[in-house]
Amino acid sequence: NFEFVWDAMFGIWDFPFTLAGRRGFTLIELLIVIASVTIVASLTLPLSVSFFRTVLLDETMRDITSVLHRARGHALSQNNDASSGVAFFPDSYVLFEGSSYAARNSAQDEWFPLPSGITTGGMNEIVFAKYTGVPNTTGVIIVSSDAGSFPIDINAKGRIQH
Repeated sequence: NFEFVWDAMFGIWDFPFTLAGRRGFTLIELLIVIASVTIVASLTLPLSVSFFRTVLLDETMRDITSVLHRARGHALSQNNDASSGVAFFPDSYVLFEGSSYAARNSAQDEWFPLPSGITTGGMNEIVFAKYTGVPNTTGVIIVSSDAGSFPIDINAKGRIQH
């Protein structure tokens, strides 16, 4: 029968019953939807958390690099006729004015918190000389978390690379 084949191919069914008396969803339908949502969430949540941690680490590394550039810029522009530097602590870092953190002008301090789970390693303090912007030491600052680590390199001319 051509009409039955046509109806079967294009989903036009002529059932003897209607859905007029049916209300809501069955328990089976609800369980299937809940199970599907749970499976999708359990597969995507770990990826989302990992991505968030990586983005947070990258953002922190860029923030620290920006503050290092600001410290060097302050020294080059001779703000208050002083050197400028950055000191690192377990939960924060500070942009300061002076020849060292110990000899700084604390009224000029700018503190920046480190996000939870992110640490810095390598150099604890770097000072850029006034007029030249040359650092008092060279080396690498490591910004790390459980998502990985990023090095920030400071060379003898004061160039900051990440």
